Amino acid sequence: MIRRLPAALASVALAATIASGCSTFTKNNNAATVSGRHLSITEFETLSNDLAPAPNSFGEKDGNTVRGILSAWVRITALIESLKAKGLTISDAQRAAAEKSLSASETGWATFKPSTKTLEIEFSASQTLIASNTDLVPDATVQAAYESGVTASNVLCLRLMAFSDFTKAQSISDQLSAGGDFASLAIKNSEDTSTAPGGGIEQNNGNECFLTTTLGQSTQLDTLLQSVGTAPVGQPTKPIQIGSFYYILLERPYSEVSTHIRPLMTSLLAAPIAKQLTSSAKAVIDSRYGMWDATTGQVVSTR
Repeated sequence: MIRRLPAALASVALAATIASGCSTFTKNNNAATVSGRHLSITEFETLSNDLAPAPNSFGEKDGNTVRGILSAWVRITALIESLKAKGLTISDAQRAAAEKSLSASETGWATFKPSTKTLEIEFSASQTLIASNTDLVPDATVQAAYESGVTASNVLCLRLMAFSDFTKAQSISDQLSAGGDFASLAIKNSEDTSTAPGGGIEQNNGNECFLTTTLGQSTQLDTLLQSVGTAPVGQPTKPIQIGSFYYILLERPYSEVSTHIRPLMTSLLAAPIAKQLTSSAKAVIDSRYGMWDATTGQVVSTR
């Protein structure tokens, strides 16, 4: 199976945005060409060696895996060239941040060749560039993505109150329904000593907003996330039992957490823009590897 890069690229959803082409490169020795940039067969073999599993006993690599890696190169290259055409260039700071993150999370990073690292860094940094650009991704888009709910955004900005007694929890819920202030009521009444002093704000490693994917997996977490979705953003839930406590949860309004959210939604925000930016790109693939299928955005077998 392909490692992290192609999996990340799948979330960009570039399918059907790059014009297809097919030719045999017997003279120029290129595996692929897109937006005027070429990937030589030697360079492609380096990528395959880094990102694909070891060959089988016959010295062969899985064809779908190899074509997936070539598809990844086409997508990244088309995207970066499209950004350049709009006068947008990746900064050194964005590259450095991407490299730091990848070196900590990417299996086998230390053994990758420089060209493979560069490709992964460019892709990761390009997502940050897109998501941080308010012309490409207006604040209204970020707000709509957040307010679509934690299930869609995977971003949690939460206030909570906890009670060991349901009657007390219901009493506080009634006060909230009558217009009571969540933070004030949490400070005075919540039995969760870690969040009550801050008005019920839940933090993860010091962050007021965080990705749900950083929380691990548990039945109680699943219940919490499902419960948060029972009320619109900015409105408290009814008391919900999780374990031995009754919780009142509030997904905080966007106005409270707007500065925290954009960096957490990089992939979600960048995907539709990346698709738009690459809509006019053209790819040509050496026929020994397959051809570009514009309907799926993938290199496919010609046989």
